[in-house]
Amino acid sequence: MDFLSSLTNCKGLEWLYFGYNPLISGELPGLVENLSSSLQMFLASDCNIGGRIPSEIGNLTSLISIDVASNKLTGSIPPSIGGLEELQSLSLSYNKLEGSIPSELCNLNNLAYLNLTSNKLSGPIPSCFGNLTSLRNLFLGSNMFSSTIPSTLTGLNGLLILNLSSNSLSGALPIDIGKWKVLTSMDLSNNQFSGTIPNGVVDLEDLVTFSLSNNRIEGERSLKSWVKGSISSPLNQVVDSNLLSTIERERERSAANKCALSILQAGLECTAELPAERPDMKEVVAKLKKIKVELLRSND
Repeated sequence: MDFLSSLTNCKGLEWLYFGYNPLISGELPGLVENLSSSLQMFLASDCNIGGRIPSEIGNLTSLISIDVASNKLTGSIPPSIGGLEELQSLSLSYNKLEGSIPSELCNLNNLAYLNLTSNKLSGPIPSCFGNLTSLRNLFLGSNMFSSTIPSTLTGLNGLLILNLSSNSLSGALPIDIGKWKVLTSMDLSNNQFSGTIPNGVVDLEDLVTFSLSNNRIEGERSLKSWVKGSISSPLNQVVDSNLLSTIERERERSAANKCALSILQAGLECTAELPAERPDMKEVVAKLKKIKVELLRSND
């Protein structure tokens, strides 16, 4: 890591990237604080960096992104990182970091991406994470976090991806989970959650992947099985109500219901576990065309 000392003379340096380099080894020195005050990117993933993250990194106040994932870093997350007010992305995943998440990280008001996956971090998830309103991607999987999901996290209504898998989280899921309106992926598998799946899951209209496997949830189901079980429910609980609300005539509404149900069934057939059980795409296209013809015919 000796080359870093020479870079302290580069006063206009804005982007430092030396990741994926097997020739680099050693520890990050405290002299990183002497790097350019204009430094915005510090990207050093997948090297052989060991030791602790120097607290002096908190003096690089122009940093927008820090990525030191897939190294051999030990010790705790330095609270000084919480002073990097411009920081938008922080990736410390796949290291050997220990201890709890410092509450100072809750000061990162511009943080959109936080990845602490696969470390040895423990303790509760800070409730003040609910203040990180810019957060879009939160990865805390494969650690030793305990306690419950802070109810304040449901205030992150701009969250797109949430992964809390493979921890020791317990208790019930937040009942107002539906506030994550734009969530596309949620993995809560391999924890100790109990209770039932909150009704608010139905409101997660953009959810693509959803896993609660290996918990103690009553009626634990995948998103696929949930949709399959919901087909027998009133269709407005499964399909976006805006698709049906503009149809005034009862006959046309009934036809639209039948059409939506047929499309859902076709989609479920395409998600069979074994490839041999899934229909050929030519069959699917033919089936969808047939559904369309039947819909148009019924509205004549």
